[in-house]
Amino acid sequence: MKLPNKKVIIIVMIATLLAIAAVGLKDVAVKLFKGSISEHVIEIDKYESVLGENGKYKEHFYRYNDIFPDKIEEDWKVEEFCYSYFNLADPCYMGYLVLELDENAFVQESTRLKNLQSSENRYIYDTTGFHYDALAIYADDYYGYIYALADYDNSQIIYVELQFCNGIMDINYYETIEEKHLPIGFDVSVEYEFLNNMAIGLQSRDTINMDFATNGEFIFCYDEKNIRERCTEEELSIICDIFNGKSLYKDDLSCGFREEISIKINDEQTFCIACDSCTILYWQEAGKYFRLSEDEMKQIYKFFEQYGAKFPCV
Repeated sequence: MKLPNKKVIIIVMIATLLAIAAVGLKDVAVKLFKGSISEHVIEIDKYESVLGENGKYKEHFYRYNDIFPDKIEEDWKVEEFCYSYFNLADPCYMGYLVLELDENAFVQESTRLKNLQSSENRYIYDTTGFHYDALAIYADDYYGYIYALADYDNSQIIYVELQFCNGIMDINYYETIEEKHLPIGFDVSVEYEFLNNMAIGLQSRDTINMDFATNGEFIFCYDEKNIRERCTEEELSIICDIFNGKSLYKDDLSCGFREEISIKINDEQTFCIACDSCTILYWQEAGKYFRLSEDEMKQIYKFFEQYGAKFPCV
């Protein structure tokens, strides 16, 4: 039998190595797009699995996050919650929790937070302070912030985690966290197009432009109610102002979106409202989601409530 010469053997070896490399790159791509290097959680029933005492993201960068509570008590009202993890080059973590508490719970939780040993150097990355009283702060000039703020006027406690490496945050935190809940002067955002397109919850940089809107309709066909009311010109203008410029992204959420509870624009574009108290809307025809602020969501609810609709409606 004639054996292959060395040149043939080398070519076969190179081809084999290239095939292995190609498979490896394919696996990396599959992992990337399946989210093995990213996670985005907004369901409050998953809170303890994420930030509970033994939660998946309770500890990293040599820091145990005991500023965020280990669990959400039944009588606590959750106004906002999300947790994002993204690791393309270096790991980044963003946590955001806003609780509205009764007087006793507010005092108890505030006391717990004040008793934590906060960092001596509270102001990093050229920040100069906070818009609210800071109850507890962990600050590291390499890894970032974890802190809790007290909004006494609204009986709210705001928890924020912004942790990263090398002073660069690859998650667009400013799209999720209200500016008044961020440290004053804080900016560690990165504007690389590739990173922005891959970042959690922002797979698309599309934004909403409502210039096409000429008419609108409030639809609430649920719980024996059959509400279908045309928007006034003023209401339509307010809705367009709220929606304009919001970032659109793809996701697979379980907040209970349906066409029967929506704002219909031009009789063909459907903006579905979550049945729970989630501040995210779903643009059905675009197949994408966008987030409103708490105040913006309350304004949308008011439009429906004037006709007898109630939220949440689960």
